[in-house]
Amino acid sequence: MFTSSICDNKLDESNVKSMYEIYPFPPLSIGETQLISTSSSGLPRYPRNFIGPSQWIDIVHHVFQGSVPKQPVKLLFAGAGTGTSTMLLCNQLRSANINFTAVHFDLSSASIKIATKRAKLLGHSITFVQGSLLNENDMLKVKRLGHYDYIDCVGVLMATVDPVAALRNLGQMLN
Repeated sequence: MFTSSICDNKLDESNVKSMYEIYPFPPLSIGETQLISTSSSGLPRYPRNFIGPSQWIDIVHHVFQGSVPKQPVKLLFAGAGTGTSTMLLCNQLRSANINFTAVHFDLSSASIKIATKRAKLLGHSITFVQGSLLNENDMLKVKRLGHYDYIDCVGVLMATVDPVAALRNLGQMLN
């Protein structure tokens, strides 16, 4: 199924895409979606005692110098997989009464299908775009939706053929 290039440590985007079509990531089931929530303390809660990398309180402090940006806050989740981090941060913003728009972008249509179901279950209105961080036409689709105040891209760049180009493409979309 996979070509020998994976075994030879040669990264090929088609192999990466094939892998995520077969094994969408993260592998949190749709049935576990309700576990992505906010606890009574106001802190986000995630199954398996994992707190996602994007915490709104930390983003405000480190990215926006302690001030909530002009609303609606525009978010891009790049390489967002099945949407666990997307939903976690969207839940935090909703709980904090922050008006936001979110775009979920991923290489894998299987992952986007799961993320779409997850967003529907949680009542989030998110724009979903399937494509590659390295494909000019795919990035144009995302760019046409606007520039972003915050881009979440965790555990993705190392799986691209050209991480520098992917980061450059994302950087062009920041406000």
